[in-house]
Amino acid sequence: MPEADTTKAVQLLDLMLEFFADDGHWTRGSYDDGKGGHCLVGALLHLSRKHRLPAAPAIALLQDAMPRPGIPACALQRHALRQHR
Repeated sequence: MPEADTTKAVQLLDLMLEFFADDGHWTRGSYDDGKGGHCLVGALLHLSRKHRLPAAPAIALLQDAMPRPGIPACALQRHALRQHR
């Protein structure tokens, strides 16, 4: 991923951390509950539009961070660490 995309992705992920910091913005079962609550993807899309940041680079980072079915999380973390050395 180009550095500019990585920078924008990290900005968007930082905004998501701020958005969910108080736990009052979480919802489950829909992107947007109509009362300011969002699921993870809904928040990403909402904040991407609001701050005019591309969603795709942040989605790619989140997908890379998620464990795959059948792969224990610790094995995935070890694999990621080996790739970054």
